[in-house]
Amino acid sequence: MLKLVTIVFYLRGQSQMNKLALLLAILGGICLVLGFLTALEVIPPLVASGHFFGPISNTTIGMGGMSVILLLGCIACLIARRNQT
Repeated sequence: MLKLVTIVFYLRGQSQMNKLALLLAILGGICLVLGFLTALEVIPPLVASGHFFGPISNTTIGMGGMSVILLLGCIACLIARRNQT
């Protein structure tokens, strides 16, 4: 609970670009972890069909691609915030 309060007070003084970058980084990390767990067959694939690659690789490729896009968006937000001054 104390950590949550600390995070809320930290975010209160941050700009909107920092908050967006943090959100994109968290979502990108979640997608990356889900992609790894699907590749290791810990969780079942989200795509039930797939004739060429198979369902596991389709979900892994999708989650990996989504995590790359979200993490690049995080980097773009941080660079845009730095250039605002």
